[in-house]
Amino acid sequence: MVKENKVFIAVGGTGGHIHPALRLADEIKTTPFFIGYKITQNTHLSKDVKKLDVHSSTHNIFKLMLGFFQSLYFLLKIRPSVVFGFGSYHTLPILIASVLFRKKIILFESNLQPGLINRFFSRFAKKTALFFDQVPLFNTTLIEPLLKKNYLEKVSKEEALKYFHLEKDKKTLLIFGGSIGAKPLNKALKLLLSKTLDPKKWQIVHFTGAHTDPKEVQMHYQKFSNCVKTFETKMHLAYTLCDCVIARSGAMTLSELIFFETPALLIPYPFARKQHQHKNARFFQDVVQGGLLLDQQDLYSHFSNTLDRFFSNLVDYKAKICEYKKRVKYTKIQQFLHEIED
Repeated sequence: MVKENKVFIAVGGTGGHIHPALRLADEIKTTPFFIGYKITQNTHLSKDVKKLDVHSSTHNIFKLMLGFFQSLYFLLKIRPSVVFGFGSYHTLPILIASVLFRKKIILFESNLQPGLINRFFSRFAKKTALFFDQVPLFNTTLIEPLLKKNYLEKVSKEEALKYFHLEKDKKTLLIFGGSIGAKPLNKALKLLLSKTLDPKKWQIVHFTGAHTDPKEVQMHYQKFSNCVKTFETKMHLAYTLCDCVIARSGAMTLSELIFFETPALLIPYPFARKQHQHKNARFFQDVVQGGLLLDQQDLYSHFSNTLDRFFSNLVDYKAKICEYKKRVKYTKIQQFLHEIED
C-alpha cells in the first residue's frame, strides 16, 4: 500500500483512462487529486473527487506553457510524493513539471500500442505498469488490469437474466461500441443481425452509446428477446449473462473479455490513433486466441461468414482464454504498490 498522504493521478478524459484510475484510487487507500485537462468537466468522476484542472495541448504552445505553470503551482502548493500517470496529452504538463521537480512518477499503460506520452515519459518513471506483456517501454511490470471494482462481485447467471428480463433457454449476444465509434457499429449490426441471427436460439443485449437512440435500434430486434440501452453501469452482469460479445477493441474491453473469459468478435475502431485498436484485436485473435477480428470495411461483405465461423468455435475460444489466463503471470496491484515504495 502506498503510504504517502498526497498523491496525484494524472489522467485523460475517456472512460478507458478514468476507470482504471478510479480503481487505483480505491487501492491506494488515500484520497488522491485527479489532475488533467478539463478534469473538472469529466462526467465519469463524481462531485466529491478532488480535481485539479490544467490546460494542455499538443499543437498550441501557449496552452501547453500555461498548463505547465499551473502544474508547477499545484506541485509546490500540494507537494505530492508520487504522480501516477495514465497517458493522454491531457497529462503532458503535469508530467513535464514532475520530471523537472524530480517527483516519483509511476505510469500505467493499458494498450498493446503505447501512446506517445507514455513512450516518452517511461524513461523518467520509476515503474511503468502494463496490462499486457509485449509492450516496448522502460522498466515495466505486468500487473492485473485495473477493472471496475464491481466486476469482482460474484453474481449468478440467474440474477443477470432477471436483471435484463431475458430467457434462460437462449444464448445471449452482448454488443457495445464504447464511448467512441459506436454509431457506425450500431447502424451496421442492427441490420445485419436481424437478417443472420436465429431468434429461436439467440437473444440480444445491446448498449448503443450516447449518440444513438436505443428505441431506433430496438425496432430491428423485434423478433428477438432483447435489452437495448444507452449504457449499463452493471457491466459485470452483462458479462456474466452473455455467451459472446461483438464490440470495438479498446484496451479495457480486451481486459474485461479476458477477465470474464468471454469469446468476442472484435471490430476495431478504424480511426483510433496509430491503429492501436487493430493491434489489440490482432493480439486477442492470434495470441489469446479468444475470437476473431473483422475490419469495419469488411463488415457488410464478410459479416455472415465470419459470424458463422465465430459461433461454431465459441467453446474453443473460451478454452483458449482460460489457457491464456493460466499462462500469464500478473503482479497483484497491492504487491505492485508495495514494490514502488521507497
